[in-house]
Amino acid sequence: MSPSTLARRNLAFTLIELLVVIAIIAILAGMLLPALSQAKSKGKQAACMNNMKQMGIGFFLYVDDNEDRYPGHWRQPGSGANSLQSDAIVWPGRLLTVMGAGFKSFNCPSEKPKFWWNNTNAVAGREFPWNLRAASSCFTYGYNDWGVAEFTRSETAVTLGLGGDIKSQADYIKTSSVVAPSDMIGVADAQADCVWDTAVDPADPGTFQTPAKEWPSRRHSLGSNILLMDGHVEHDRQMDLVSKDVNMRKRWNNDNLPH
Repeated sequence: MSPSTLARRNLAFTLIELLVVIAIIAILAGMLLPALSQAKSKGKQAACMNNMKQMGIGFFLYVDDNEDRYPGHWRQPGSGANSLQSDAIVWPGRLLTVMGAGFKSFNCPSEKPKFWWNNTNAVAGREFPWNLRAASSCFTYGYNDWGVAEFTRSETAVTLGLGGDIKSQADYIKTSSVVAPSDMIGVADAQADCVWDTAVDPADPGTFQTPAKEWPSRRHSLGSNILLMDGHVEHDRQMDLVSKDVNMRKRWNNDNLPH
């Protein structure tokens, strides 16, 4: 066998080996990349849960400073002496005033940055943190304002949730009205689309294919992180959170009844 023939055979063998190595790398990459992506997603979900725990601390500090009243969702126009808060979504700003964690705790890292709250943009002349407007501001977390029925009273409170439209002191929900804090949802991941992102309403009509705009999000493994009013955080599937199951419905209501 001539030296040139031997060299060609060695070259061919080397190319085959290279192709085999490339194929093995491609297979391993196909196996590892989904696992890495899942790990990254879980890391962001864990960071989101930590955000909610910070909010939970904020709720405790806020009610302690405000006669045991929760902050409410939206301050109606012309109500109260503080004109900066009039016609503003107030719950994030009010919690922020007592939290040491900063406004980034109100931004879910799994959501696109364009939906994040920031301290630079003024809306309709309103400066941060009162720059969230009803029905039109982007946000990543929703406040349980009405429970499972809008404009419906419980036996001891003006709404079933933690306070919706605030016009006077009578519209605030007191901690004493929350019968089972460890079983009441206060905040959930919102479906960020800049339409009432700051609130969640689980009883709005919808389906898995066409979820209601104010349902909790399903950006974390088809579900949402939820803050309970004793300060602990859980995760649940979106369709379970909005189901008509009585044990789930009562978790949205301050009287712990399904309604």
